[in-house]
Amino acid sequence: MNDTSSSPHPDFRLRAWGLRLLLAPVTPEANRWLDTRLARNDDVRWFGGALVLDPDGAKAFVAALRREGLEVQP
Repeated sequence: MNDTSSSPHPDFRLRAWGLRLLLAPVTPEANRWLDTRLARNDDVRWFGGALVLDPDGAKAFVAALRREGLEVQP
């Protein structure tokens, strides 16, 4: 987890990709969070190492990450 007062680096980067959003882990903590909570199977979509999110669910997903102390850079 990143403490934003001491580190300018986010745990995840979020960017638009067409009609979807890509959530890319950039820290070991972010990778561990994804590995322990999301199975890498057909139900979870990945693109270039980033999790593909639908815009409708992205806000809630990012809010859950932040509640667990992870930083997301929009």
